Amino acid sequence: MSSSNYFRSWIDRPHLDPNTRLLTEEYQRGITEFMGLVHRQPEAKTDAAWAETTRTAGLGWAIKTARGTQRFSSSTTFVTSPLMAESLAMREAIKKSKELGIRRLRCESDSSQLIKALSHLLNLWRFMA
Repeated sequence: MSSSNYFRSWIDRPHLDPNTRLLTEEYQRGITEFMGLVHRQPEAKTDAAWAETTRTAGLGWAIKTARGTQRFSSSTTFVTSPLMAESLAMREAIKKSKELGIRRLRCESDSSQLIKALSHLLNLWRFMA
């Protein structure tokens, strides 16, 4: 069984003890273990700035691993919206992570629009899989 299937089967089990109505010990241990894995995973934080008049965007991203944090930036033209700018920053962070040999990455953005769009796409992908 793949780890994602195992996690899904585990997360779908009842979380509350029927007698105490508190979280089960197994669930508490599992969440603690999962969050430990999440926090040890390399992470990318992205941000972007967009100038509507020039259709130019400044992109910035930082990649944090156990070895430290690396910061990067670039600019690009023909950008049509703030969402596009934020998306381009995320794409650059993912591309740079791949160049650095990072295979798993936790991505963070301050753009709620981008997070909602990516979450929607992920849910569609899961539904179709």
